[in-house]
Amino acid sequence: MPRLRQAEEKTEDASTAAEQYVEDLKALIPAVLRQLGKAQATYKRAFDASTKIKNNSVEAGYWVYLDAHFCAPKKLGFKTQGPYMVLQADGHRFLVESPRGLRTVSSEHVTSAPCEFKSQAKKRAQEERLSRLFSTGTETSRS
Repeated sequence: MPRLRQAEEKTEDASTAAEQYVEDLKALIPAVLRQLGKAQATYKRAFDASTKIKNNSVEAGYWVYLDAHFCAPKKLGFKTQGPYMVLQADGHRFLVESPRGLRTVSSEHVTSAPCEFKSQAKKRAQEERLSRLFSTGTETSRS
């Protein structure tokens, strides 16, 4: 009989020890959540530092320079090519008219050209709109 009493005492001690362990773990949860938040913020800062923002400053009709990363690197060589006119833009990719033909270029490899090219592009777009209006207006008056 003494062995049974020892086993009963051990189960009570084990159950109280298990309950104490669970309580200790529950007390650690707020500290773990704080540390997890700090780690997530650190990872987010590192990711945001290496990620470029969507390029909304360039629209269709604007002039852009392209990175010359595929050319043979030379110390005094040009780092960009262009300027080229943007035909379509969605912020992430641009359809550019180059001497080689139409090319789709990532926004990471596009730099907006100076304002003089933008003003020329706006004037050209306005002239095209006006020519379309006058050409459709004359065609309708003839018919």
